[in-house]
Amino acid sequence: MNEEIYSERIAQCFTIEDLTRMFSLAELLDIVRAGLLQDWLADNFSEEAAEILSLEEIANWNDDELRLALCELLRIDSADLSDYDAQSIERALNKRRLKEIFTTEDKGGTVVTNQRELIDALDNGDLIIYLVGGVFQIPRRYGGVTYYGRENSIVEIPNRRNVDFDSAEISLNDLQVFVRNSITVKYANSTNLIFLRGDKIALDDAVKKIDVYKLLRGRRAFETPENFSQRAENMRGIVVGKTFLDEKNYNINLQTFDLKIDWYIDFLSVARSFTEKFFHCNIPAEFAQKIYETERAQLVYADFCANGDRPAIKQLYLITADGTRIDIVVTDKPTLEYFAEQNQSGGSGGRGYGLNIIMDFNLDG
Repeated sequence: MNEEIYSERIAQCFTIEDLTRMFSLAELLDIVRAGLLQDWLADNFSEEAAEILSLEEIANWNDDELRLALCELLRIDSADLSDYDAQSIERALNKRRLKEIFTTEDKGGTVVTNQRELIDALDNGDLIIYLVGGVFQIPRRYGGVTYYGRENSIVEIPNRRNVDFDSAEISLNDLQVFVRNSITVKYANSTNLIFLRGDKIALDDAVKKIDVYKLLRGRRAFETPENFSQRAENMRGIVVGKTFLDEKNYNINLQTFDLKIDWYIDFLSVARSFTEKFFHCNIPAEFAQKIYETERAQLVYADFCANGDRPAIKQLYLITADGTRIDIVVTDKPTLEYFAEQNQSGGSGGRGYGLNIIMDFNLDG
């Protein structure tokens, strides 16, 4: 940032209207971080505004919070903002509302909505933290911290053999905990935790991990195409990734959840065929709300088939804790456009609506 040029331009401003006409919101962000705007505000507008934006006050603000403060103090119309700035303001407003809701509790504390904000809060020495609506990993190097989950937030535990929150004096409360593999988790100081399913690589225990990895290598040297195809068909109910249900991605009119799949690294080779694809599953609203509130972290299962000498994924689906199977539909277009085409054609396009719920599906059978 060239402070000399900014200083010359700000000297040409005598009113708030001059200021907002002369500078974009991004430039205002730069000059307030540099401390140039505060002096102008004190001389030309309001000493109170200058104090609100003092370098001491804004030191721990992120860019979203600072953009919101500038828009409010300088009366910047949100209709004049770019999409990027408007989204930034929306995030800041949402976080403010969450703070007002959750920090009114007697415990006080800091509200965070993503991993970056969590690390910033921990670096700042905050010891009571509300994890709101996101997916988080808890760094154990920050001891003595009490966490509270709100709005179905999830703590994801990486693949370790043992995780000891007690020795770090970390307390987890009112949270969903997602663990991929069977590990030991010490959490005696914690309350009201829901552990989400994630401890199998296959529904059928007869399918061994080594057999899955052998399949991923492709057809063996002395294996006939027919035998390879049969071997691939035997790979059913394999966990290939995970998805976190987000209420913002549920369309209540279509009763459809749009999904983002995080593929496990072992399966990236077979997942390449899904590049630039869209995933969704059709779930009635009442059932969708139930699994969102109790099982927001879902494993993604796959049945395999042969594609020449290489394996391929034949079908993707979710399986909830009560055994309900929900097929995942893969399309080349976003849900709304896809459903519009299906409706115009006068039918569901076979399995196009993507609903194949088997209410009595048994995980053990």
